[in-house]
Amino acid sequence: MFALFISITQSPAATRSNGSILSPWYKLIPSLPTLRQLLKTHPERLLLLAPLIFAAHVLEEAPGIVSPGYVPWFNSIVARPLPQTGFLRDNIQPFAIIALISLLAAVVKRRWAMYIMLAWLSFYMFANAIFHVVATLVIWRYAPGAVTAVVLYLPYFWWFVSDLRTRFRAGPDIILLITALAGLPMFLQGYMIVFKHSRFY
Repeated sequence: MFALFISITQSPAATRSNGSILSPWYKLIPSLPTLRQLLKTHPERLLLLAPLIFAAHVLEEAPGIVSPGYVPWFNSIVARPLPQTGFLRDNIQPFAIIALISLLAAVVKRRWAMYIMLAWLSFYMFANAIFHVVATLVIWRYAPGAVTAVVLYLPYFWWFVSDLRTRFRAGPDIILLITALAGLPMFLQGYMIVFKHSRFY
């Protein structure tokens, strides 16, 4: 099949009209160098991925979509259970907040806006991802949300901090301070859930 594909694409008919029979649709797909150049010239566009990543995480946690659900998992290990209904509805507000924050940071392109976004990401992404990973390893049972926490949350947070350091010249001390303070409630909540089988809120 591969040899046939090569022979077709190298035939005279294939090389007519801009050099390739694939050119009508192939040119619509940006090459990797083009993507790198886009991210280099407009890195702020990646900020707009934050609400989409958050939504993907919520969908993984939602009951019956791609997992049994975060709430049933939570209620199986914590004495004070969470309500079984309204999970998606409860996440509409944080989704709207991160959408507005990421849009603000992408538009104004100022360090103070990035610090606001860092605080949000530290709580909802970084600390939340650490909780999911630790919970899965300690309890040795899949915690719904762990996949997107590892595949999306942690890499995106790492990129965001790197961008904050390079493009906005933010110092590691202020980044660490904001991350620690903003993530502290989630860190404490995660500790209570995993090790004490209880919760603060």
